[in-house]
Amino acid sequence: MYIRMAKSGVQTRQMVTKDSDLDRLIAWAVASDRTAVADAMIEMMSTDLRDDLARIKSPTLVMGAWTGYKDYTTREKTDISLRKQYAKMAGVTLRITDTARHFIIWDDPTWMFAQVDEFLTERSVAKQ
Repeated sequence: MYIRMAKSGVQTRQMVTKDSDLDRLIAWAVASDRTAVADAMIEMMSTDLRDDLARIKSPTLVMGAWTGYKDYTTREKTDISLRKQYAKMAGVTLRITDTARHFIIWDDPTWMFAQVDEFLTERSVAKQ
């Protein structure tokens, strides 16, 4: 059942733009340790770390994507959600792509690296 579900792409199709990336995700799912995946999903869905984010003092860049889920949300709702999630974290910079889906580096590496470069440059200039 797990293999059939993984191969269907039902849970991952919206996360990727290219068929080759979907093929890669399916291959990863089929090869993965199902117990480890289940444990990770349970941990991710049941652990609220928002209060702990206040302890992070380093400047942090968070990049988000929404277009893969446009049937369920909007850019504005994604922005609001991310801002709520990271509200207690001082020094966070949030960026949302309008071109990439879940795996930003696959869909728009140019945008992603531009965000990283800008973030690092701003921190470097601020230190001088």
